Amino acid sequence: MIFKILKKNNLQSGFTLLEILLVVGIIAILAGIVIVAINPSRQLATVRDTERKSDIKQISNAITQYYIDKGYYPPGLTATSTEICNTGDLTTTEGSDINCSGLIDLTPLIPVYLTAIPKDPGTATVNSTHYKIAKNASANVYTEATDAEIAPTINVGSPSGVEGANIASSTDQGGGSSEDITTGLIVHYKMNDDSADTVIEDSSGNANDAVCQPGNTQDYTQAGRIGKSLRARSIASIDIPTDEFSVSLWYKGDTGWGSVQQALFYSTDGSIGIMGYQGKYGVFATYGNGNYILFDGQTNVNVKNNTWTHLVLVKSGTYGAVYENGHLIGSRDDLPESWSHSGVFGLGGMTDGQITFSGSMDDFRVYDRALTEPQISALAAGTEN
Repeated sequence: MIFKILKKNNLQSGFTLLEILLVVGIIAILAGIVIVAINPSRQLATVRDTERKSDIKQISNAITQYYIDKGYYPPGLTATSTEICNTGDLTTTEGSDINCSGLIDLTPLIPVYLTAIPKDPGTATVNSTHYKIAKNASANVYTEATDAEIAPTINVGSPSGVEGANIASSTDQGGGSSEDITTGLIVHYKMNDDSADTVIEDSSGNANDAVCQPGNTQDYTQAGRIGKSLRARSIASIDIPTDEFSVSLWYKGDTGWGSVQQALFYSTDGSIGIMGYQGKYGVFATYGNGNYILFDGQTNVNVKNNTWTHLVLVKSGTYGAVYENGHLIGSRDDLPESWSHSGVFGLGGMTDGQITFSGSMDDFRVYDRALTEPQISALAAGTEN
């Protein structure tokens, strides 16, 4: 009886080791087939590519709407596909650690057109979104994500101009070399002279050379916004027609410049000037005792430190306006039609040397006409012309 019970118990024992190994092997094979079929790495890459496609579409739509509202594109767009600066939700890079040098700064889109500048979900750096943008020959905006993982690239528009939102002709928008920024030049100082030169050559062909003043050493050794730059105080005789003119310049001020009165460009009689004052811009298109001041130093527009910044003063009849980096920052329409002035100007300081500028300047221009906003944007792109 006892033998029969033991035999029965032996017949009810668990799986053998061989059976267990066989089942585990089958499960492993099935799991491998499922993982290969699902491919989680590819699925994650697909998700990131979907985000990239959404991001560059957002950028393209925002720039298109910007143009519809403004009549021109943000400055800096050219036919060369260039990476977009990773500025996030900043409305300006002033005071930030972001370096947009060599990148496209789209902070003008914030916050009206975008809440933040999108960035590549996998490869963005501190300064670059790793998304690119260009304006092709047909004046179409072209955006691309070059770090796509499934497809070779993801883009909106076409670099050849076949596709995209063609919302303007190539001659009526900013940021392109097709704009006429040479006609009407009275003076053009490229600041590319040799360090030994005391004369700043006028490239306009009008022989309005400027002369570096004694008591300060001219320095052409620093890189400029275009080529080299000049750090010195100089004097020039320029016949500016006060009924209609434009002044364009690049500056890079030292830390704290403009906290006290400093002059970038100033006439001996004080009738035309671009200054820094109490950390703000002071821009003058005046006559008499300075009754017509575009900015008196109390404006909310701060001067910029340690970064190349573009300024333009435009006057046409009774209208005057000031642009920073291609964007209008102030205007008034009650200026005098015209007035007489001394014709002698200080560059990098006043002519008497009492008020100077602590920083470098580049690509200084004076025109006998009022530049258009697209032309100002083209100058703000900072390319040689």
